Order: sequence, then structure tokens, then C-alpha cells
Amino acid sequence: MTDFYEQDQENLNFISEKLQQIDREIPVPESVTASRLIQRMENDEKSPRLRVVRPRTWQRAAGYAAAFLLLLGGGLYWTVIGHQMGKQAPAPQELMSSAATACDSAMMLESAPAATAEDDPGAELLEHIEAMRSYYASDYAQVRETLKLVIDAPRAWEPEPMEEEVANEKSDPMTGGVGVDTGFESGAANGMTADSHPDAGGDGERAPGGGDVYSTNVQTQDVDEADIVKTDGEYIYYLSNQGSEEPQISILAADDLTLASTISIQPDVIPIDLFLADGKLAVLSNTYNFTELPRYALYTDGVKQVGTRTTSAVSVDVYDISDPANPVNERTFEQQGDYVSSRLVDDVVYLVSRSANTCNPHYEEYDDAMLVPSVLDTAVDQTPRTMAASDICIPAEVTDSNYTVLSAVRLDDPDDSTTKAVLGGGNTVYMSTDNLYVAGYRYDGDNYLMEAGETTLLKFSVDGTDIDLIAQGSVPGRIDGQFALDEGETGELRIATTTERYADPEAARKAREENERLREERKRARMAAPAKPDIEEVAEEDIAEVNPDTSSISPEDDPYRTVTDNNIYVLDEYLEHLGSLMGLAPEESIYSVRYIGDIAYLVTFEQVDPLFAIDLSDPANPVLLGQLKVPGFSEYLHPIGENTLLGFGYETAVTEDGGVTTQGLKLSLFDVSDPTNPRETEVYRLGDQGSYSPALYDHRAFLHYSSKDIIGIPVTLYEQFGNNSGDRWSRNYKFAFDGLYLFRVTEESIKFVGHLSQSDGITDEGEIYRQNLNIRRGVYIGDRIYLFSDARASMYSLDTLELLEETDL
Repeated sequence: MTDFYEQDQENLNFISEKLQQIDREIPVPESVTASRLIQRMENDEKSPRLRVVRPRTWQRAAGYAAAFLLLLGGGLYWTVIGHQMGKQAPAPQELMSSAATACDSAMMLESAPAATAEDDPGAELLEHIEAMRSYYASDYAQVRETLKLVIDAPRAWEPEPMEEEVANEKSDPMTGGVGVDTGFESGAANGMTADSHPDAGGDGERAPGGGDVYSTNVQTQDVDEADIVKTDGEYIYYLSNQGSEEPQISILAADDLTLASTISIQPDVIPIDLFLADGKLAVLSNTYNFTELPRYALYTDGVKQVGTRTTSAVSVDVYDISDPANPVNERTFEQQGDYVSSRLVDDVVYLVSRSANTCNPHYEEYDDAMLVPSVLDTAVDQTPRTMAASDICIPAEVTDSNYTVLSAVRLDDPDDSTTKAVLGGGNTVYMSTDNLYVAGYRYDGDNYLMEAGETTLLKFSVDGTDIDLIAQGSVPGRIDGQFALDEGETGELRIATTTERYADPEAARKAREENERLREERKRARMAAPAKPDIEEVAEEDIAEVNPDTSSISPEDDPYRTVTDNNIYVLDEYLEHLGSLMGLAPEESIYSVRYIGDIAYLVTFEQVDPLFAIDLSDPANPVLLGQLKVPGFSEYLHPIGENTLLGFGYETAVTEDGGVTTQGLKLSLFDVSDPTNPRETEVYRLGDQGSYSPALYDHRAFLHYSSKDIIGIPVTLYEQFGNNSGDRWSRNYKFAFDGLYLFRVTEESIKFVGHLSQSDGITDEGEIYRQNLNIRRGVYIGDRIYLFSDARASMYSLDTLELLEETDL
């Protein structure tokens, strides 16, 4: 394996040689000659470095080379394009200034002081945070130049799309997904990371009148997650009809479901979730009319405005609910972008959005304010303000031209909020009590020899409304949601990923090249051949040429066949690689992850459900302790006590042709008291093929009333009827039930308690949805269980399951 430092020197020598060659051939100002740039690189080597992000020599050289070429390219651009647009070329001093700005960007981190407080981790962290401030932009010009580099770079990497991203019409070629090195190496050597924390879920508080109070099932204890229902034990706050024209928040008295008041939502706002803290209700929403920007396009005679576009934003509306019958909107906080996720610690909301940059930085018609996100806080002003350049971070590697925007908003202090933005980022958020991580994914479709994608990571320290970027890193593969990430007791990050690669990289490369060759041949043939009058007259052999028959190729012979592996990585507090365990369960994918102390439990699946137990007590040396293979797979793992896991997922069956099909839902109890020998001790099956539950993909829908050992799961069940032969294609399934299933689950057993529904007697699932009676959440307070659909709230006795009260919403 090539030594990294040896490779660095080779890359440096290569770039230096090329710079000197260009220097000899093209006259340029003395300040940016190759010899001057090389001298700066050599001087930079003597500067102190940060622990977290150590730039490789050749990467800095590439940064300086880019600055050098920026000067030359700028001259060519203004000579050719500028003349077409009828604009005067900038003075040489301006071009030199741009090149100098790029040079300064390339050496930005080198001037940062090194962390020296080895005996005091807290002091070291503070010094490290202070050093990281050099990542933040010095002015808007630096942001603009970085965006130019991003959109001009070859687009080998493609970013993961937002799951619910709203596409804005664009007149510019401003799609992201480019890995652009800004001159600094990522903090995780070789791109390694780590796994996630066990659920804290649903233990609740004590009700004012005695008994337990429901809380949202969350990933990390003391870190709340927003949801559609919240309660303080006296009142229940429920967000309904989110996707309709009349969404609303109902405030209901917990003792009798009397409707105390209703909060109506504005027509141009889409509510998402709620937070509840100390007499404040925070309503999170998306809005798509935040600011209006002009749209420009390049024509032969110059850049012209072709209309306008609106930007989206995420808002936090803060209500004073000291009088639930009269909630008062005290403040609205908005940040540009589409909602990604949020957390609440004490009374501080941490809000994450992804803001798409749709303005081409090459067009000077777009002023600086249009290239960066905006923020609105009605406690301060009534109009959006552009974020300061000093609050915009340009990390070691900019992965795309979009921003991740992170705000900390204190609910009970309108003067206390902070917002930071980072170029790049992702769509998955994990938060410990001290740090917030944003994970993304990027894919290299032209990478034939290695894993084609990697998970990118940004780490922020959070303390109240103080937000500081700590590190940037990456690991090979893709994560399966936030539970793949976890922070250990000593600050190390663990992450579980599935990597996918071509089984035969050479065959894939040749097949792609052959496809490109055939495509070019067909293109040339179409251009040379006379037009055919009617589609009916096209010969069958021509159709076969355009659409070759590949049905006869077996999966084993498919040149594009991919294989998967599963891995777990451990990173230190600065996202540097500590250890890894790779190659778990080949040909399978991770379906769920759970951590209990220093043990990671992974569920993978292809035909059976392997449960792996991995010891992470030595971060540098993760060890596989044991595994268990059972039919089906768990989409979600929930800790029950100290030595038991409850898995919720699907039962599966192997078909006649060797494939796998899902059957009904399945609860599995795993005894992990001996991690070297995990055992499935009990199974409970629900419904048949077609059954599903929101708790499979949203852990917040999973109810755990731990003090009473109660598990509640909203389900929609189907059952077989008619022909029950062995031919699965001849079987028939019909709707059977929609509602909440209740179980008493201990470390020893799963016992069915009963089921509750608001649609008893309705046999048509479509009718249930038309009446909005499908159950979305279950809630407990003391000895009562509550059901919520978009149309109704119901209250039942937990002891007898008798309906006590019901209110239409």
C-alpha cells in the first residue's frame, strides 16, 4: 500500500513541475508566478497545524494551482465571453486580487494555532474550536469564489437527494454534488466513522396528579425529538391534517378530552412537528415564500433577467401556552432551506435545514446577499437578514453548492439565538447531549475499483445557543438512518454502513465503454440516415438495435452486478479513524442498528435475519462477539431492560424460485445477556402479506410505557382469504384491522394485551382513509391510553381497554 506522505511528495512535485512549465510559456504578474506560489507552499509547511484537519501538501499545491489558473482563465474568459456580452474586462489588478483571494483560501487553516492543552481535554477543545474559526469565510467574495469552484468542477460525485425536497425552477446550471477540495484534508483519515445510541424512548415523567406521562420515543436520553403529539400530563397538543388545506393544532384537556383551543395554520405554511418545553409550544413548519430572488440566464448578448423565484424556509413559531385556552404567538424564527431535522435540549431548539443555492456565482448580477442563506427573527426584525460571511463555514472539502443551516433558538429568551451555515452537509441528524452530527451521502458513478459511495459527516459542538464546528469526516458506504450513528462515553463516534461495489470492476468498465461506443454509433447513424415517415414502418431489427435484449443474461453474468458488505467504523472526537470491523454479512444490507453500552447490535438481511453483536470497548479494535440467524428481519430494535432487545419488522418466506417475500409483521425478543450467543426467545406475528406500520420507518410512532411494561404499535393488518394453496400468486389478502396493538413485554415474554381502533365495523381500508380514521399515534398518561387520527381523539382505560371519552377534531 502506498505511503500517504510519499504520495503527497509525488503529487507536489508533479504540480510544481506543471506550474513552472506554464510559467515559462505564459507571462503573468510577478506576484502569482509559479516560483512565488511554490515558495508560499514551502513556507506553509512550517506553519502550525490543527489536529483535526491536516492539509496534504499536494492538496494545497492544487489550491495554489487553481489560483494560478484562475488568473489565466479569467483573462481568457473576459477576452472571449466578455467581448460577446459587451462588457469591459476587469483590470489586471482585479484579476490578481481574485487569484490572491483563492490563494488565501488555500492556506486559510495553516495559520491556525495548534492545540496544546494535552492535559486538559476541555481546554484543548476550546483551543480547537478557536482554531476552527479560520474555517469561516472572511468575506462574501471568498464564498463566491468557493461556489465558482464547486459548480465548475467535474461532477463525479452526486449528492443524496432530499427525501421531501421541493424543486425550484432554475435558470442556471446550479446542481450540487461536486467534491471540491478547498485545500484541506478531511479530518477522518481514510474516511472512517462510527455507530449510534440506544433509544431513550418513552419512559416519560410523573403526571401532576400521579402516574406516568408520555414522552416521544427518542434516540438519545435528554435529547427530545419533534413529533406530531406532545403532552405535559394536563393537556395534549396534537397536530393533525398536515397535508390538507386546513391543518390545525388541537389543545385537549387530558382528563376528559375537552377541546381547550385550536391553533390554525396559515394557508402558505406546511406544519411538520411540535416541541413542548416550560410553558412554550414550538411549531415547526415549512414555507415556500420566504424571499424572492431574480432569475438570470446567459444569452449571446449578455446576462438577462428572466423572472423571479421564491426561496423556502423552515420556521419555528413560539407560543406562550401558560393559558392553554388562549395560546399566544410570541415570536417566529425562520431560516432559509428545507427542513432536515431538529432536536430540543432543555429549552433550546436546534434546527437543521438544507438551503439550495440556485444563483450562479459567475453572474455578477447576483449580489453577494443572494448567494448565502437568510434568517428572520421577529423578535429582532420583521424582514429577513442575510447571514454574515463570518457565520458561513467553508469546510475542508465542499461536497456541493448547497448549505446546511443550523440554528439554536432559546424558546424563553427572544434575544438568544445563533445561526451558522456550512457549504455541504447532508440529510440525517444524530445528536448527543454535547454534539450534533449531520450525515450525508455522495456517490461516484465512475468509480469502478472501490466502494462507489461514502457517508459524509459534519460535527458541531453545542452548548445552549453556542454552536461551533468541530470536524469534518467521511466513511465508505451508506447509513440506514440516524440510528446508525452513536457517540460513546469517551466521545468517540461509531457508525455502521453498507458498502456496494461492482462484483467485477473490469467487466463493468468495459460494458460501460461498449455502451458509450454503441450509443455514439447509433447517434451517427441516425444523423446520416434519412428520416423515417412513420413509427409503424421502423424495422424490428432497428428496434432491437436500440433496445438490445438482455433478458437472457443471468444475474451472475451481468457486468453491472453489485455486491454489498457491512462495516462498523470508530472515529475519535475529531473524526479521525480509530478502528473498524469490515466485511460483515456479504451480499446483505443493514436494516437496523442499536447500541447498548459498548455493544453494537446490527441486523442485516438477504434471506434470513442475522443479528450481530460487536464489542466496541476497544475503539481501535472492534470485535465480532456473536451472531444469530432467524427468518425475517427487524426494521427497528428497542432495548428492553439491560439484556434484551425487542425487534420489530417482517416475517419472510423463501419462494420457489429462491427469492424472498415478506409476510406479516413480526415482534422478536432477543436475549443478549451473553453477546457471544444471542438467542431469539419469543416471537409474535401480526397479520399477513400487505400488513404494515408507521413504526417500521418512524421510531416516534413506537410507544413504550416502561413502568408498566407496555408496548403500543399502530398497525394496518391484512389477512389471507380464499385460495390458500402453496402458489403465492394465487393467494388473496384482504384488509382486517387498523389501530393500536398493545403488548406487555418483559425480558422473558411478549404477551398480547388487546387492540384499540377508531374504525371498528369498517371493512374497507379506503373508507378509513377517506374519513381520516387511520391511527397515527398512541399516548399514555397514568392509567389511560389515547388514540389519535386526523379526525378524532379517543381515551381508553388501560386496565379494561374501555372507551372513556372521544372528541372529533
